[in-house]
Amino acid sequence: MVRKSFIWLSLAVAASIACPPADAQRAGTGNRSNVPFSSVADGMLGPVIVDVPAGASRQAIDQAVATTWQRGKPNAATGAAIHRFLTRWKLIRPGTQLSFHRPVILRENGRLRLPELDRVRQTRSRLGGGEITFVYEGWSPQDAETLRAFVDLMYPIAKQVYGNPSATITVRIVRDDLLRDSAMHLRNGIYNASTNEIRFNPTGNLVDDQY
Repeated sequence: MVRKSFIWLSLAVAASIACPPADAQRAGTGNRSNVPFSSVADGMLGPVIVDVPAGASRQAIDQAVATTWQRGKPNAATGAAIHRFLTRWKLIRPGTQLSFHRPVILRENGRLRLPELDRVRQTRSRLGGGEITFVYEGWSPQDAETLRAFVDLMYPIAKQVYGNPSATITVRIVRDDLLRDSAMHLRNGIYNASTNEIRFNPTGNLVDDQY
């Protein structure tokens, strides 16, 4: 079965960063100041930047993203310490799996790959009023139908909360076994803003995947 909370989060991310702000191409990103509730940042904060060669194949990109994800995830000792802390303070229930969900942006020759932003610049069009079409890859017919039903339910709600997408795009929801975590059984997944993909590997636990 599939994990629904990650799909909900990714719907919101897809709607909000389909076309990032123009200053997103700055080479350096980070906080200029860390004043609580008044931080000032250069560029984007949060996405994992994955360097790929220009013209890289989809297979090469998938491998590069998965490798970066595997390197960036918490190790077993850190994960266990985080889990103990959260359980101790009753922030999660005992036995709950940790989550490691990250947005991803590709970088080619030092330049962020943001096709929607480039298209807006070239056509001098405006942001807003977009729509997202979803396609499903790698899932069993039953899981694909479960995903489709959930997206059909939650996508209108995401638009009510966050507004219409900034651009009209097609988002692929892909089962990605390269993101499997056999040691820690992390809930895992990425939203790749360069390729417009939601990718994750289900845990196999019905109750946890529905979370």
